[in-house]
Amino acid sequence: MDFLTIIGLVVAFGGIFLGQLLEGGKLSSVLQLTAFIIVIGG
Repeated sequence: MDFLTIIGLVVAFGGIFLGQLLEGGKLSSVLQLTAFIIVIGG
């Protein structure tokens, strides 16, 4: 895997988590195993 790909993934996931926290949401609502399985399976 390319170095810039890893940086892009870190920035993308960091943005998702930071946006969730700034909006007052819980991180547990983003980290759901069933939703992860559905997205990756799709």
